[in-house]
Amino acid sequence: MATPFVISLTSYPPRFNSLLVVLESILSWDLLPERIYLNIANQDIEKLPSDIFNAGYSHLLRIKSVVDLGPSKKLIPTLLHEKILPIITIDDDILYPPDLVTKILVDHLIFPASIIAGRTHLIARDQNNSIKSYMDWEFEQIRENGPSAKLFPTGVGMILYPQGSLHNDVVNMDLLRAVGALHTDDIWHFFQARRNGTLVRQISERHQLNYIEGTQEVGLWLNGNQVRNDLVISDLLRLYGDPCNF
Repeated sequence: MATPFVISLTSYPPRFNSLLVVLESILSWDLLPERIYLNIANQDIEKLPSDIFNAGYSHLLRIKSVVDLGPSKKLIPTLLHEKILPIITIDDDILYPPDLVTKILVDHLIFPASIIAGRTHLIARDQNNSIKSYMDWEFEQIRENGPSAKLFPTGVGMILYPQGSLHNDVVNMDLLRAVGALHTDDIWHFFQARRNGTLVRQISERHQLNYIEGTQEVGLWLNGNQVRNDLVISDLLRLYGDPCNF
């Protein structure tokens, strides 16, 4: 019997059209979730297209009106609602291969305590063994599969979070804002995973990213995350120490 799971994602008005395509594509997956949590900022709920509520996946959909946490609302509100099943996060601008979720879940069965990711970066270090700038990490690496403390899961590739894999502080919104991590959710989740001693496993087979046409004109990478990532990492290093050594 397949392991039950839930899907969690967020979106915002410039991508609501692609959101509909992404939600419909879930129905073509090899395995279907028990629930789909769609976390939308309070001020954007009324802007959702009516088609969102009437499609074939509607019996699975749980739309949550939440405080605007930027991209951090992809996972954090769902952590407050879902206390039993593993949570798989996806993006609102990508069509995932139908069998990817199966590969993620197979690795989850083998490594049940680990975060399972479709894609990871390998954290790089300088000659003093300090963590290098984010832009110097080995992006979308294929050399290691883990589980490892050095693998950094990227949300774009689909990520499975087992229950209990993240430190309780992950939902501390005041702390999240204090370190400026609203727009660097992958970094925030990684540090909170490592604080719990959770390792990261990357599935062995690489998959192509199929971006939905017209979605890449807006996004975090185009709006400051190249610089913001290092600032947040620096703050979290001061707050918690080296995540690879937890």
